Amino acid sequence: GSFLTYIRFALDAAYAGSTAETLPNEYTAAIFGLAKACGAQDFAAIVGRLAFDVAEVTDTWKTSCDAVTFNGRIDSRRHFITSAALQAAGNRGFSVSVGEFKELYDTISGAGGFDFTDMAANLSGIRMSNVMMAVPRADWPALLPLLETENDVIVPFGGIPQLMPEADFKAHFGDVESPAYRAMIAMIEARIDGLRLYRGR
Repeated sequence: GSFLTYIRFALDAAYAGSTAETLPNEYTAAIFGLAKACGAQDFAAIVGRLAFDVAEVTDTWKTSCDAVTFNGRIDSRRHFITSAALQAAGNRGFSVSVGEFKELYDTISGAGGFDFTDMAANLSGIRMSNVMMAVPRADWPALLPLLETENDVIVPFGGIPQLMPEADFKAHFGDVESPAYRAMIAMIEARIDGLRLYRGR
């Protein structure tokens, strides 16, 4: 099924269990739980003890995200929620840098290459955390119904370059400081600006 259902569940739980003062912490806890269950396998290694050991909570808890997709892909789900969780715990520059490092590592390690659709999922997850943590609790009841479809919260991938081997990435974009690379990221960010959850924020 769609990962959107899981996101809605986590956001509803954060809202229901919060006050105006505790909402940022409730959001972070909900997103961390979702990232632990459905995010990158090395999420716990990145955040250490901030990601609790599931076994400490209950022996019957089981991850059920294995076949869940986002934008039709399992890896998009992992990228989106892991970046959202990192953003909830840190700042945008850190989250973007982790995503870029991972993509560049894949490019030179033979793991596939640089994938701008993965970066698009990362940036969409970062934006979700930025918006949900900035919006006052009183405005959440109007915000949550905006999550009707996946592409209300994650950018569609049409026209965004997918896996690029190192030679292709260098030929087209050079490196992450080049004008061509920054233009592609700006285009992705502009598309995210137009998504229903983020529009005007």
